[in-house]
Parts: sequence; structure tokens; C-alpha cells
Amino acid sequence: MLGVRKSRAILLALISFALMLSTAQGISIANAATPPISRSLPVDVNLYSMSCDGGVPNGQLGGFVTASGVPTGVQTRIGSGTTDINSTYCAFGMAYNPVTNTAYWANPTGSGDATKQQLFSIDISTGVSTYIAEIRADQSGRAWAVTGGTNLTVMYGITFRAGKMFAMWRGQGTPVWVGEVEVNAANSADNGKIYSAIQLNDIDPLYNVASISTEWPWNFAYNSVDEKFYTAGYLPRSGRTGRTLYEINVATGLTTDKGQSGNTNALFWGMQFDSNGVIWGGDDRLNSATVTGWTTAGDLQQTATFSTFSPLTRHGINGVFIAPSFTAPAAPTLNTVTGGDRSISVAFTAGANGGATITDYEYSLNGGTYISAATTTSPFTITSGISGRTSYSVTLKARNSVGLSSASGSLSATTTDSSADASEAAAAAAEAARVAAVNAAIAAAAAKRAAEQKEMSELLAVLPSIAGLALSIGDLTNSLLVKQKCVNGKKTKTVSYGSKCPKGFVKRK
Repeated sequence: MLGVRKSRAILLALISFALMLSTAQGISIANAATPPISRSLPVDVNLYSMSCDGGVPNGQLGGFVTASGVPTGVQTRIGSGTTDINSTYCAFGMAYNPVTNTAYWANPTGSGDATKQQLFSIDISTGVSTYIAEIRADQSGRAWAVTGGTNLTVMYGITFRAGKMFAMWRGQGTPVWVGEVEVNAANSADNGKIYSAIQLNDIDPLYNVASISTEWPWNFAYNSVDEKFYTAGYLPRSGRTGRTLYEINVATGLTTDKGQSGNTNALFWGMQFDSNGVIWGGDDRLNSATVTGWTTAGDLQQTATFSTFSPLTRHGINGVFIAPSFTAPAAPTLNTVTGGDRSISVAFTAGANGGATITDYEYSLNGGTYISAATTTSPFTITSGISGRTSYSVTLKARNSVGLSSASGSLSATTTDSSADASEAAAAAAEAARVAAVNAAIAAAAAKRAAEQKEMSELLAVLPSIAGLALSIGDLTNSLLVKQKCVNGKKTKTVSYGSKCPKGFVKRK
């Protein structure tokens, strides 16, 4: 079997040959003066594309430069492309899910029976792609086989309706199929799975069951205006010079022929609809058309040139999608600011992200410089530069790839300090011990004084008895100690009381 790259090279050669042949047969290939694009994109959206390989990394995202809302042929590179091991070939389908605000792209890898379709998500603010899973028909290994087919090896496109992904692809030697894809499934084994055989439908063109496969419709898109799916052939249908647009019923696989393009330059490697129902797609330049004007020659519009990333890519635009243009985020809402032990806990609710992923939050304390919180999760805790027992006023801003949001409202909180608390507790305990010791000493002194007072009271109580005793003792003492004077003229002698005076002396009266 031919590899995907060889098949596409052959396809390009066939296209050139078909154009040469149609010219030789006298079929008109006019429209050299295709009108330039004058249609504006809806307000606040941007047009993105992904090119094939050939000098740039696979998965290289680009954004179209606009002039007054009108896309030009100039693109700017977003990021440096995807170097994931699964990203080995061109983007065979791109789409944006407005429900989850996520962009996706798919590509084939391998060749022959080893070919498989890889699904990626892509951050349109950074250009970084993330591999999700194979897009596969069922869960039994990599079982691509479906009734009437062998391997589903060619991805024609992906698109979204009401947040659900739908894919269109062609098995080798089989008609075209459509199905709903399970994306970001709770069960990782189901991620990328095509739902079931009921929703795995063979596209059945009314004129020829298999002919749409021979037209190589490298696109698949949902139009939210008329709520229908569409694809356009890359090759002209037999008997036609312009590419045919088909409406597809994904529930049944039934197609409705919407006619051939009125301009043979209508070539779409990939396409998507904007919210006004305008088709955007491209090959070596950017194309624009409408469903209602598809068969009118003047309906198709193109950029004069297409500026790819240097060096020139092999197949120009391989897919486009439309997503909100980037702005700075809306201000977050502070819910609570709580003081902790020399820390502050900040709980918040994110505002709108401005179309680009919020990558950080920055906070300001007391009106100071904004500092990275290094997180996008609520709540987060601030410890750097925080003192204990201090009041702080906090404001918050969100950051995405565009810049910072305006500031949130402010909330205040006062911190605590466990070290100071412990030190003060120790000092308080020491003071309590000192006071207890003083009180104990005072109590002991009081007890001593009470004892002394008791002794004094007891002593005072016996004093009268002691006084009486003293008088008795005094009398006794006097009686024992008092001397009696004896005189003899002028001479005096003393004798004990009761004793006789010496001879010649008489008691003095």
C-alpha cells in the first residue's frame, strides 16, 4: 500500500494532470481574477491555521493578520511548533470547541496498515500541542476495521457541534465515513474512540455511493447558522470543473449535492465556518466562500498571496479554525483573605481568561509591587515577606500570554505569630511562678505573724496572774530583805528585820 506522503504527492500530480487535460479539452478554467477577500471575521475572533511539514516543525500554529477585521494572506508564527513523537505528518483537520475553549488537530502517522490517526489539543496562546490519543473505530487494540472497509487511514477533517467532536475519514479502498469521537473520556481507553457502529456511517452520495471518495474531500465542517455539516471535494466530480459542496447528515450518512463551485479556483485543503456562516479554508492561499453563494463565480474570494513560515511549506494551509482573539484576562474576584502564622491564605474565583490560558496570578500587599504567586490554583498561601501580628491588604491580578488583568478588589487580614506566642507564654509562666513564690512567702510571713500574735495574746492573758504573783513575791522579798536601823545617838547600825539591835543601840522608830 502507498504511504500517506506518496499518496498525497500522487494526488497533486493527478490534480495538475486533470487541469491540463481539461484545458486541452476546451473546458473553461477561468476565474483568474478571483475577487480578493473582503469579508470580515466576526468581532473578537481570529483565524488560525496549520501548515504541512517541509521546513517547519509539524503542528506549527499560525495566526492570520487582519486589516479592519479582514484576514490577509500574512500569518504570524505562534510558538515554535510541535515536536511530539506522534506528530509525524500534516494536520489533516483542525477545529475549535467553543464549549470548552479548546482547539484540536489531527494527523496520520505511519503508512499502509500501520497508519493511524493521532489527535492533539493545542493551546492557541502558546502554540503548544498535547497528544491525546488515536482516533480509532473501537477499543479492541487499534481496530480500524468497520463493515465494508479495512483500515481507516485517511483523516478528512474534524469539527464540533454542541461541544461534541465529529470526524470524517476514508478507509483504504472504501467509501467515506463519519462518526462522533469521544474526547477527554473519563476512561482513558475510550479516549479518541469512535462511538459506535450506529454513528459510524458510510457517506452515501445520491448520485454514486463511492464517488465522493474519489473527490478527496480534505475538509469537514459544521455550520452553526443552518446547523448542518458540509464537505467540499478537493478534486472535481466527474463531469464538473468546479469542486462540489456536499451537505452531510451525520446520523444517516446521507449527502445532499449543493452544486459545483462557480469558480474553479475554489480549492479547500481544510475549512471551517465562522458564526456568520462564512466558509474559510485554503491551499496555497486563503479562501472564503458561502453555502448560498457556492455556485456563483463571484462568491469565492482569495488572498492574492499566502505568506507561510520560512522556508515555504509544502502544501500551504492544511487546516483552519476560528477562535476568540486574545485579550488580557478579566480581573479575578477575591473571596477570602485569611491571616495565619506569619502567612496569608488567598481564596479567589477566576475571571474570563481573555481567550488565552491563565498562566499565573500576581498579588500585591498593602499597595506594593505585584509578585508572582507561581500558581493558578485557589487558595494559595503567601509566606515570603510576611510578618506576624501584622495587618495586610491584598489585591490580585491574573496573567495570560497577552498580559495582566486589572486588579481585583482588596481584602485585609491580620497574621498571627506562633514564635511570639510561645515566647510570651514562657514569660507569662515565669511571671506566674514568681508571683506564686512571692505569694507563698507572704503567706508564710503572715502565718508566722499570726503565731506570734497568738503567743502574745496568750501571754497577755496570763499577765494579771503574773502581776499578782509579783506583788506576793515583792512582799515576801521585802519581808526577807528589808533591814532595820538601830541608833545610838548619832551612830546607826542596820540589822535584819526582826533582829535585835546591838547593845547600846535601839530600834529607830
